[in-house]
Amino acid sequence: SRGIMDRAVCLSLEIHKPGNRRKVSSSQVETDADKSMINVSKLLLDSEEYKAISRHDGEVRQWLYSRALPGPFRAGVYLIPHELVLDVDTHLREAGNTREALIDAFIAAYPALESEAAAKLGSLYDPKDYPAESLLRAAFSVHWSYFAFQTPDTLRRISTQLFERERDKAVASWVDATKEVRDALRVGFAELVDHMAERLTGDKVFRNSLVENFRDFLSTFDFRNITDDAELQVLVASASQLLDGVNPDTLRKQEGLRDAVARGMAEINASLDTMIVNRPKRRLEIGGAE
Repeated sequence: SRGIMDRAVCLSLEIHKPGNRRKVSSSQVETDADKSMINVSKLLLDSEEYKAISRHDGEVRQWLYSRALPGPFRAGVYLIPHELVLDVDTHLREAGNTREALIDAFIAAYPALESEAAAKLGSLYDPKDYPAESLLRAAFSVHWSYFAFQTPDTLRRISTQLFERERDKAVASWVDATKEVRDALRVGFAELVDHMAERLTGDKVFRNSLVENFRDFLSTFDFRNITDDAELQVLVASASQLLDGVNPDTLRKQEGLRDAVARGMAEINASLDTMIVNRPKRRLEIGGAE
């Protein structure tokens, strides 16, 4: 029941940035609608620099989802296999440096962006919506930490009955989490397999990431298979053999190879259909869409 927590650690990640919208009083909007039925906001800055930070933050979360496993956690908490912790930590530190450079670019553009906003917003411009540069920069932050779930041993000294009750609740929770992790990996793999089979059928155009995302899954599967799902392991091995020595260019140029890989993926997908009974509560992100 504690198997998955013996092989993984929880990561808590908090990414903050200042909001870029403010509510606008309905009295400032001309409309024949009942104003109690409308909710209007204004964009503070039309900034490519701000959008770049948002895209970067989204990419960091998506990358984490491709390494993490689902669990009964709030948003921002990721279950990371022990073997991937150093890789994750290195990526977060490097991503933090990249984010700082993006923030620098945004702050440098901020005075001009505010002037542009004042001209565009007209009577809706409010200088109080635009803090000093030092305060604006302070609103950006990234924090992460690692922790494990366990029943506090101090409870045993307070009440054996209370300790055992909480321990039993934790055991039941991790039994459910184990099933969710297993099912999420199956569903994530099935989505990749189905997508590849579909894109390789006929004369459809596909990006290199079709193969790259699949290889990314294969490269981390053994670490992420913390439930020891033997059935899925067999199918992952079959997919790995299908893609052995295969790259996007050969799939585009060699029709016979393309058809063979598509047929093999369709067969794997048929086997997966019999294995997936319950869909996990949180979809396991594997890679970007084509």
